[in-house]
Amino acid sequence: MKRPDTSISERERRREDRVAARFPLEYFFIHASEQRHTKQFRRGHTHNVSPHGVFFEADVVDPSIIPLAMQGEIQIAVRVTAPDLRTIEGTTRLAWAEPVKADGKHRFFVGVEYLDVSEGDAKYLYDAACDQADR
Repeated sequence: MKRPDTSISERERRREDRVAARFPLEYFFIHASEQRHTKQFRRGHTHNVSPHGVFFEADVVDPSIIPLAMQGEIQIAVRVTAPDLRTIEGTTRLAWAEPVKADGKHRFFVGVEYLDVSEGDAKYLYDAACDQADR
């Protein structure tokens, strides 16, 4: 089976879909077999939002979970609060991670892709980000 074209123009298109937005966010890393309600969320904020996921900065207690998350063995539960206080939550997969070098802690910039966020909720959050950017 032929892989889909991921030419530079396709990557550029995805990059253009991202909108800078600072929304409150709660998250935690979960093993695929664990239940969401058994964990305590950490707090942060989004840096940007796309129709397919969000970019934020994550505190990581054990950096060895990053490769496991990249392999899909660990997912990230997220709750994002839009400006009207509507909360969008769901499970995401780690698409990429880059260490934050400035503070010497286990902090990473992460990009996550929605796994079970409805198309309507994803569009709602993206539209809220676009509205915020227009101000």
